[in-house]
Amino acid sequence: MYLPLNDPNRPTTTTAALATLNAPSSTLCFHARHIPSISIEAYLLRILKYCPTTNDVFLSLLVYFDRLSRVGALGHFPGEPPLGSYEASSGASTEQGSMSPISTPWSNNYSDSRPRAETPQGHGFPGISGFAIDSYNVHRLVIAGVTVASKFLSDVFYTNARYAKVGGLAVHELNQLELHFLLLTDFRLTIPLSELQQYGDQLLAYAQERTISANRT
Repeated sequence: MYLPLNDPNRPTTTTAALATLNAPSSTLCFHARHIPSISIEAYLLRILKYCPTTNDVFLSLLVYFDRLSRVGALGHFPGEPPLGSYEASSGASTEQGSMSPISTPWSNNYSDSRPRAETPQGHGFPGISGFAIDSYNVHRLVIAGVTVASKFLSDVFYTNARYAKVGGLAVHELNQLELHFLLLTDFRLTIPLSELQQYGDQLLAYAQERTISANRT
């Protein structure tokens, strides 16, 4: 469940996280010079083969990627009012813990059906503004996300040296990506079970639709 930034029960956003969210170059570390030759499907299978983990780790990537994209599009975290509007009365509804319907959570066009208030001038997070997942950054986002999610969700995980080798990166690169991934998400790694189930259901429906389409051709 998300807590508004003005909620006294919510931990204060760290100075480092705010600095990263506002640094224009904060997402550039995920951008590769060239599109990797390995497909994203083969990349995921490689990770699963050499760094076996549970399904919820991979499913959580969809949630984290969606959150990053929404922060880039809205200028604030899902379930929270736009920055600069926290002077609203404490009794006002902020739709805490709610998740608006989305089309396909793994697409680049993440949507939010709620009316979107304009982000006030000078507010928002410039460092992640307009963030989009593409062929240049998806592989690095995946290996960084798997590293983070495995450590957070699983009792058994591997060293960064192993994740880096499997992901085709130097250890120091993965260390940097892992830290930036945590900072860009403001260390918000908890996912309500209902939200995880919703993403799982949509992913299953998408897979079934693709299977039916493939059988028709």
